Amino acid sequence: MAEWDSVKLSMRVTVHRQFARTALYRSSPAAMSSTDITARRHTKQMVIGDLDREGYAAVAQDVNAVILDLTEVTPVNGAVITFASDSSQWRIDHIEHSDDGRFVRCPVSAYDR
Repeated sequence: MAEWDSVKLSMRVTVHRQFARTALYRSSPAAMSSTDITARRHTKQMVIGDLDREGYAAVAQDVNAVILDLTEVTPVNGAVITFASDSSQWRIDHIEHSDDGRFVRCPVSAYDR
């Protein structure tokens, strides 16, 4: 099993190198200093409610998460991540358990100054 874990981690490193974007990490909105990191933002639609006659649920909303490399930063709840490419800012709502010790998924919400 350890061999599979090694292969999976190697693939995650490759994916992160390929798709991560440059970002700034601040441990809180009021923090004056920031850390340069790379991060991946994932967005998916969560569909809530009963299906109507046409087969569509009543409400759809975005669910956003950021994938961070733990070798670059140790995330904390409430930290703010600013992506350089579009200046979008995201606040960490929760830090999920890392199953490989290297990458962690953090659900986020849009942060407006």
